[in-house]
Amino acid sequence: MAVLDGERVVRLVEKPKEFVSDIALVGVYLFDDSILEACASLVPSWRGEYEITEAIQWLIDHGRR
Repeated sequence: MAVLDGERVVRLVEKPKEFVSDIALVGVYLFDDSILEACASLVPSWRGEYEITEAIQWLIDHGRR
């Protein structure tokens, strides 16, 4: 799910246990090399998986577009 601040995504939540938004994430993602730095920061989720939404959230939190 995506949380917006106006037109900008400010938070992503992969399969939330509780309601956070009615905006779903769908589509194809295109990244530059900064996604590699984001992925290097990941730890497995509570489901034991690396989540692309966590990498995207890292980009958002670090001011990337």
